[in-house]
Amino acid sequence: MNANTDGFHKSRAVTEEGQNSGVNVSSEQVNTPGDIVTIEGVDRETSNVNIAEELVTLMINKNNYDANIKTAKASDEMQKTFLDIVA
Repeated sequence: MNANTDGFHKSRAVTEEGQNSGVNVSSEQVNTPGDIVTIEGVDRETSNVNIAEELVTLMINKNNYDANIKTAKASDEMQKTFLDIVA
């Protein structure tokens, strides 16, 4: 698991609006330092990943994804109803 790998730095997905309502996604490394620990007389930088923070972010993103799916389904249902009325 990378969170337990000395010197590992986490990455974040960066999104921005693209052409034709698309989304461009890129990845950037988060260069905050990890903790320095001494093991057998050698200083090592630990990973800068905070598992608790990652889990909270994961739950928030899941809820946002679920909300987006419900919005898309509601839009589809409204368009279907509109087409039924017009036809």
